[in-house]
Amino acid sequence: MDVIIDNLESGNYTLVVAMDDVPNEIKHEVEFINTKPGFTLFALEIKEYIIEGLNGGHLVNIEIHGTPTRKTKRKRVYIRRSISDIEEEIQKISEEHIRNAYQKLFNYLIKLTNNHGNEVNIKIGTGETPTFGLAFNKLGGRMLFRWVIGDRYTMTIYFTMAEKDADWQKMVLESIKQQLEDLGKVLPEDYLEREPEIEFEIWGNNLDSIINLINNTLIAVKDSKQ
Repeated sequence: MDVIIDNLESGNYTLVVAMDDVPNEIKHEVEFINTKPGFTLFALEIKEYIIEGLNGGHLVNIEIHGTPTRKTKRKRVYIRRSISDIEEEIQKISEEHIRNAYQKLFNYLIKLTNNHGNEVNIKIGTGETPTFGLAFNKLGGRMLFRWVIGDRYTMTIYFTMAEKDADWQKMVLESIKQQLEDLGKVLPEDYLEREPEIEFEIWGNNLDSIINLINNTLIAVKDSKQ
């Protein structure tokens, strides 16, 4: 499922439209769309002819319109990692205080999932850079918190990925925003449509507060009326 979501968000997919007749205007529009970044669009022109003497009497001719002219994107590499793989990546971190913070956080997430597997799940990223995160089932089951094991060691909040149809869901996300601001990370008014990154200096040096934030989120989700 994560691979499908990543492909949709990155525009890594092809849309095919089949028509009996493709007017020149549509052909030009399709060619124009394929010059822009994003998904690829093809128009299939399917025409059926009746030919006397032909076995069956029908001939189908298909023409494809919409050859992409944009620059080819570098194909994304998908790497399947396990919890053990993430633990190994954490041990590779050279800075001791950063390594200790990641180890403490990851151990906490594993314990949280073991104790509340019906509410939360650990998500392991599939990109070239090792990442892991936490998803809340009642907020859509998609990654809400994500941590990168890389040069910048950031934490990201995927407000855009969370379900926010119900008032209680919005209140949970609002609480996350307020707790982050208490740590010095001020978010914009349209934070629900953003994916803010939190630097290690904020989340790593305030790890107990981040763990408390996650605990508060879990309590709020479990107390919801859903």
